[in-house]
Amino acid sequence: MHVHSKLFISEVFIQAHCELQDSPGELECDLLRVVLGLMFASDGTQLTSFSTAKLWPVYAMIENESKDRRSKPSCHAFEHVAYLEMVHKYFTPMLHGPYLFSKLPDAFTTFAAENISSKGPNPSFLAHRAREMYHAQWSIILNDEFLEAYKHRMLVKCYDQISHHFYPCIFTNSADYKKK
Repeated sequence: MHVHSKLFISEVFIQAHCELQDSPGELECDLLRVVLGLMFASDGTQLTSFSTAKLWPVYAMIENESKDRRSKPSCHAFEHVAYLEMVHKYFTPMLHGPYLFSKLPDAFTTFAAENISSKGPNPSFLAHRAREMYHAQWSIILNDEFLEAYKHRMLVKCYDQISHHFYPCIFTNSADYKKK
């Protein structure tokens, strides 16, 4: 029986590890190669008690670490990496769920209303805009430097003073969305 409790003993992690070990290594390098399991998490936060301004902080943690240790605040296992600008939600059953909409200038709404129809943007258009804004923000987080490390490794000297090549791999992105 396989017990699902930690990512680093899951089938998908073990498969990623085996694929990395079976792949050709970097030239003239005999350092150990390690899959660095990354987990991102976010949850909306109200910025003030007197306005509707909200942000979604994004935190990263390493899933190679035991959940027992990772969940202790004293271990400082969560690293704050970004804020996503998310202002309000719009629910459209046709598109299966609540979508987060980043705030755009009023001029955009006016432009969309003038160029799409007299009724303004429909739910499909707004959902598309929300997805594009969300992915544009993530493309800043997952920049060229991250992609370089993802493809070619990063050299890390560990706590035991032994250097390894780490290959970051995103396994989960967890977010708490109301109504979902």
